[in-house]
Amino acid sequence: MTLSRRRFLTGSFATAGAATFLAAHPANAQQQKFACEFQPTRFSAAPAVAVSLKELSGAIAACSGRTESFARTRCARLKRLGGMTRLDGFVADPANRDVILWGQKEKGAPPLDFDDFIIALRAAWGRYVGKPGQPGYNLAPAISIDADPAVFKRLNELSTSGSDYDAEYMRVCASPQKVRVDGMPRHTRVAYTLVDADYRMKQVGQGTLKLPIASPFPSHHELRIQLSAALGDRNAAGKQPQSTRFWFTPGQFNYQISPDGETGFLETAQVILRDEDQRNTGQALVASGLTNPIARAFTCAWTERMEDVYRAEPIWRDMNNIFRHFAVARILEQRRVLERVRVDMRVLLDTYTPEPVKLPETLPGLGFVDRQSGQIWSICGGVSLGFDRATLGGREFVTPDAVRRVMAQRPAVGTLDWDVS
Repeated sequence: MTLSRRRFLTGSFATAGAATFLAAHPANAQQQKFACEFQPTRFSAAPAVAVSLKELSGAIAACSGRTESFARTRCARLKRLGGMTRLDGFVADPANRDVILWGQKEKGAPPLDFDDFIIALRAAWGRYVGKPGQPGYNLAPAISIDADPAVFKRLNELSTSGSDYDAEYMRVCASPQKVRVDGMPRHTRVAYTLVDADYRMKQVGQGTLKLPIASPFPSHHELRIQLSAALGDRNAAGKQPQSTRFWFTPGQFNYQISPDGETGFLETAQVILRDEDQRNTGQALVASGLTNPIARAFTCAWTERMEDVYRAEPIWRDMNNIFRHFAVARILEQRRVLERVRVDMRVLLDTYTPEPVKLPETLPGLGFVDRQSGQIWSICGGVSLGFDRATLGGREFVTPDAVRRVMAQRPAVGTLDWDVS
């Protein structure tokens, strides 16, 4: 019989068909690529608000480090980027040695944070690459919550027949997992937001947290329950601790750029959830080289509903906006936009200090025992902000009238931010 992914996700499958989804299978070169072929949402150039990087950096420099309440209040207001809620693109202003950022001003959405863009800009300009020979040198910006292989060894050694097995399993599984940050400062809002999103995604995967969206897709755990029920619980391997890595990463980030390189905007900004089956070598968790169809069904379902997820909770919108910041910053760096218009980059790249946000060194591991289905599992994952030519592609366009309005509607040279209609 033919079993569609949609039928599998909704649980409407027959026992005979479900057996084909039981075991992880080898991942060939094509399968190792992201297999969920969902077309990303496409955006048009429709600026609603604009911010001058030159004026913003000057104003931020004037109020940073001051203790007066009015200075702190002014800095806090400046960091809201004129109320911008989504960064879409930029316009260079060579005559005034400036670059204008522009985007949306959506009702009810929280404003962007200048500190997030600064971290993205400095990462793109290589300010966080470190020194050769040192740990973390030249790593792409990313976060990860790393499981300890020793924990899996201890879980395997537990006796499932013991009366205190459930409590002992939960105690061991909750052992601290290291929170790793690469390619950017640790104690920043960017890192904190991405770790928060990653941890929350894992809770959704385990079914201990439901996304507040209409007709939510099944969790990874619910998919395993459906399969076990269909097989009459014949999957003995499913009773052993399982390890799957899930992580958010750029999908299709395409941008349009003017022939002179002075105007650009994000045409697509797709974030996807990926999965990787892992095995425990005793020293580390490494990729098994297999594809777990249940995990793949979960990641495909999440990716397909990503736009709904963004609208459901502020954390997911924050995550998407951070990806957008890093994409725009990478375009500015690749096209050498700031250098060509001779923007003073000292504040942007060096002297300004983003407000610190404390990030814990560890977080408790996630896992649970489900006696009904016999499933025991934990997960690890992360968020990768590494953009390459495969995920960040540009094509030339003729500057649309909407973008020209950004400059035409600026009240005066020296205006920091303004609305665009």
